[in-house]
Amino acid sequence: MQRVVLLVVLVTAIWCLEPLPCAHAYNDFPTTATVTTTTTTKIKGLQLYDALDAVNFLNEGQDSANYSYAIQPHGNLFYTEPLNVTSGWGVSWDTTTLLYPYRVNTSSGPVAPCSSMAAVPGDRPGGDLTAVPMATLNATQCGIMCCNNIACVAWVMAKAPGNFFSCVVGQPCCYLKQAITAQVNTPGIVNALIKRPELSVETPVTGIRSAVPLGGVACGSIELRADGTFQEWTIINQSPGGSPKFGVVDDAILAVRTRGHASNSVRAAAVRTRPPRGLPGVASLRYRGSYPVTRLDIGDPQSPVEMAVFGYSVFKPGDLNRSVTPAIAFTLNAYNPSNEVQDVSLMLSLPFSNEPDTIRAPSPGNKNVLRKVTITGGAAECMHLCRSTKSCASWSLTSGTCTLQSDVPPNNYKPGSVSGVMGMWDLHDNSKTVHSESYRAPSPINLNRPGRGPMAGNISMWASGQSQDPAVSLNFTSSYGTGDDLTSLFRQFEAGVWPTSYNATAIHGAAVTTVTLPPGMRATLTIVFAWYFPYRDHVGPSGNQPTQALVLGNWYNNLFRNSSQVASTLLPKLTSVVEDILAMQAVYYQATMPESLRDYLVNGMSHIRSAIYTADGTWRQWEAYDCVDIDSVHNDYQRHMPYMIYFPETEKQKLLAHGAKQLSNGMIQEELSGGCIGPTPAWESAGGRRMGDVTTIFIAQVWQFYAWANDLTFLRYIYPRVRAAVQWQVSVSPNGLPEHLINTYDILALDQYPLCTFNSVLHLMAMRAAVHLASVMNDTATVKLARESFDKGSILIDQQLWYNNSDGKPGYYQSYNGVSTQHAVMVDALYGQVVAYTLGLGSVLPLDKMRAHLMAELKYNDGPYGLIVQTGREPPTNKQDNAIWMGGSQDWSALALRVFDTQSDFDYADLLRPSEKGLNHWRMWLRDPWNTHGLVASNGYTDLQGGLPLCTAHYGFHMVLWHIPFSLSRQTAYLFNSSLSFAPVTPVPYNLPLLLPNTLGYLTAAYTQPGEVRYTVALVFGSLRVASLSVSSSVIHNVALAAGQQVSWTTTE
Repeated sequence: MQRVVLLVVLVTAIWCLEPLPCAHAYNDFPTTATVTTTTTTKIKGLQLYDALDAVNFLNEGQDSANYSYAIQPHGNLFYTEPLNVTSGWGVSWDTTTLLYPYRVNTSSGPVAPCSSMAAVPGDRPGGDLTAVPMATLNATQCGIMCCNNIACVAWVMAKAPGNFFSCVVGQPCCYLKQAITAQVNTPGIVNALIKRPELSVETPVTGIRSAVPLGGVACGSIELRADGTFQEWTIINQSPGGSPKFGVVDDAILAVRTRGHASNSVRAAAVRTRPPRGLPGVASLRYRGSYPVTRLDIGDPQSPVEMAVFGYSVFKPGDLNRSVTPAIAFTLNAYNPSNEVQDVSLMLSLPFSNEPDTIRAPSPGNKNVLRKVTITGGAAECMHLCRSTKSCASWSLTSGTCTLQSDVPPNNYKPGSVSGVMGMWDLHDNSKTVHSESYRAPSPINLNRPGRGPMAGNISMWASGQSQDPAVSLNFTSSYGTGDDLTSLFRQFEAGVWPTSYNATAIHGAAVTTVTLPPGMRATLTIVFAWYFPYRDHVGPSGNQPTQALVLGNWYNNLFRNSSQVASTLLPKLTSVVEDILAMQAVYYQATMPESLRDYLVNGMSHIRSAIYTADGTWRQWEAYDCVDIDSVHNDYQRHMPYMIYFPETEKQKLLAHGAKQLSNGMIQEELSGGCIGPTPAWESAGGRRMGDVTTIFIAQVWQFYAWANDLTFLRYIYPRVRAAVQWQVSVSPNGLPEHLINTYDILALDQYPLCTFNSVLHLMAMRAAVHLASVMNDTATVKLARESFDKGSILIDQQLWYNNSDGKPGYYQSYNGVSTQHAVMVDALYGQVVAYTLGLGSVLPLDKMRAHLMAELKYNDGPYGLIVQTGREPPTNKQDNAIWMGGSQDWSALALRVFDTQSDFDYADLLRPSEKGLNHWRMWLRDPWNTHGLVASNGYTDLQGGLPLCTAHYGFHMVLWHIPFSLSRQTAYLFNSSLSFAPVTPVPYNLPLLLPNTLGYLTAAYTQPGEVRYTVALVFGSLRVASLSVSSSVIHNVALAAGQQVSWTTTE
């Protein structure tokens, strides 16, 4: 009976929101409420060793030194971000080939080598991977170059008709192709296909294809992968608005060493399963990731010490400035279970003055080239030539030619080449031993790069250590060194010696920290790696050349003076940083939700890698690095929920920017900078398409800010933009629903039809929000306009889009109208209703029809990897429809939890299975959760294997999963009315998140005795002050909580 009463109450509350919410019709059951202060919501007082050891993980992968990997290209994609970027400066990072690492099954036996088929006359335009200059036209050499590039599937050889990549017009050139395009008969040109061996491969372990991005918020990031490699470097202002990322920096290594005092036995190894340059590695690494923490457990039978390496960065909900810390802490947790005293050492070595497989191509006309020299000594010789040449700022080495330049051109990927930027290492001798519970080296090692370009700035490495037992002092020491040869540096580390002098212009800089660990003792060794590159650049309005770039800078310029200050600030806060991470993660990891959802709620914030936070305080974000528009409203809102909760000021700022760019007719423009693949548009060049999920979402998000944050000042400021947006939205909906508008499902081309359900439901939701906003502002004209449009649209959607199955089976909302022979079913068609429920706007469609529609989606669209986006349109296997969009399965579960009765219709766990299927496909089948793409191919998707990524990497579409916790708890916030309510669909006992702007906590329920339930609302971050707090119709009043406090009360059922 209570459940029926509650549904009535919720509907009543929604429709009373004109012009102000009426009183909630909750039942005041007998309660006993107390407010208590607690420390259980946030772990405090731990030593760093225990804090890191307490980090939970819901994924893992164990890489072995015996494994081997190969990259296999998969073609016929729309676009996706590659590992190595060849497109140059100010261009999207996209390719039509998926270059996916696979573990090779070595038991399959030897395979034939790659070979080129016979060359034939003709060209194959398009599909270019790169172009390589040749001394002469030599088909055998061109074929070998293609075989040596794993992504190459064909080649074309000719005298270059124009400058392209590194090829010069009129000179012999080998064009490597990543796609097999149609052959065209062109005189003087030959081409051939490549014959590659068929490898027996399998999906690699978790942590090989992607890993947690480490680095502060909007500071750039690096991934520490399961094999110990450092990949995906964007810390030096790399983005599609400037220079390409570094895919792999192979000579960047962590290393560990142990030495037994009695036996003098030494074991040193790189923390790598397949280390470079013949260095000794470890037998295995067990990878686990929990944003923003990576853990690598070292499997080494030869080591007498148990060791785990952690990489982590600062992330604190509600504190954006603290989170903007450009640094990574690498901490070794070491435990000595042996009977012998052991010296344990950690080394971090970075080759920051050397960039393998990159080139810094001279500026047009070679005007900044100082000299070109033929050398035999490799990268170190070229770098030292630059050091000894006046005004030399950068260098590149290709095929023995060392090019010295007075400027620093952008880096670009070129296999076999090496380049670098001049800099000077700065360090001090501080190797004396300190006997203490904790240790911090007196100073760091720094690399300083002069100038004012995006590559100018500095890095620091600063060593520290701490005993796990605060009552026990240990011997700590640290040292720094430089060198041109990684092998030599490692051998010195292995021998336990370090040079007394150093080369200020060396390629490598290294930091070492050591602890003497008695038997049975535990300690941490930490090296903080900090960076400071203040001159972030971006494509400017004058042209798409580096010399025409805008200098945007970074927000961290306002917080720190240099990398040394970054490291110095972070070192004493390491434990509190981990405590904040533990507290944030516990909100989700302890929740009554499927493991896949809990894992993604934590690790989904890896999406923040693409954020931009400029020196003047402008916050922006790429749609993706391969689709380079900035802050498209529809894409932003799919991923906006955690940003709204953790850093709401970023979402508010973007709303204001979209309002400022509103067109004179009231339409909100799609994006703050336009474009997708190809050249990156200029900064703040707003534009876009006429869309069904842009102006509607703008209206909805303004309502969300008012309802969740009670920000009346903001509402009053932006309301004129809302009113104009409502007028435009109604104008494109002459009969009550929007007509011929495209939406985020643009590949489906739904704008060719008069109406589509996706746009229609969003329109109804937006009109409901508009009525409430206009009521608050006493704007009766807009209330009338929006209500009339809602009423007309409600009738029209039933008339034009509801389809009654002719076979007597339940009907559904067809994807579009206008084609009488087609009744397509589109997954996520009711997305607008998902948003409406989360924002407390109630049902905009009849419950019975929503239930029938969701069942139709399962019946017609379910597939092995998730819900297929659309069925029922001819031809049935067309490329556009036969794909899985990563938001569809998540929104299905979010909506199903709202419209089905979890006691009589379905168990709530059953309603979560579509979400689990979609997420587990990435977690457990692809094992690539930190690089979730926007689309996945379904079986029969042309020639791409079903289940593989199809389009746009590191995407945010799946982040609509954040609606699911709200559907589970039915949290409804009307903070302008000082009320917060929950009506969980999960049975008692439960633990569910409390999520509001700048505020995180949890709601728990447990039986104290039969028929009596105890509710607890606890805060972990932020504060909460409401006049009415209710759970399942049990209400208490005048609640005020701060972080670390909770309120508990009991009630009878």
